[in-house]
Amino acid sequence: MKAKLGLVLVLIPVWLCISSPASAQTVYLGLKGGYMFSGVDGMDESTNIGLLVGYNFGDILFEGTRYGSLAAELEGTTTLIEGDVTIPQFFDGTWTLNSAALWLAYRTPHFLYAKGKVGLEYVDLSVDQFGNDFEDSGFGLSWGVGGGWRITESYSLEAEYAYKTNIELAGDEGDVYFLSLGMNFNF
Repeated sequence: MKAKLGLVLVLIPVWLCISSPASAQTVYLGLKGGYMFSGVDGMDESTNIGLLVGYNFGDILFEGTRYGSLAAELEGTTTLIEGDVTIPQFFDGTWTLNSAALWLAYRTPHFLYAKGKVGLEYVDLSVDQFGNDFEDSGFGLSWGVGGGWRITESYSLEAEYAYKTNIELAGDEGDVYFLSLGMNFNF
């Protein structure tokens, strides 16, 4: 509950600084792919793909100066190529991670830009040990950082590093991250 209240208290002042002319409000679609990395020993990376739908609220203006833009993004990822898991005496199989997230994303105001995002994410982790399966799922706070290149007004290329979840597997605990490269199309 405290995390939700804190998020609301941060978003209200930011929302008040947003300038939202009709021309700045855009919908965009994105496609991304990359590697899921785990901090758990014995878990090799998996290859995931994702789809993104975003809505740009407009520029953040303060006393006539543009400081970037805010957007809401809905993102889903799924495993394309399973990662291997080899933990002696516990697991010898494969793992997948599927996710759905709602992000608040900030981008700096240049053709080469920085990006930061924070949001709520649902993660579904599955480990297949040849019939002895392990599954874990749940909601949590996630974040990401990255950069991009606005190739044209319609297309942008982005690279991101996003924290997904913390997992415990066979007594070893570690974080899962998604390193991705994607292309967005603005309408």
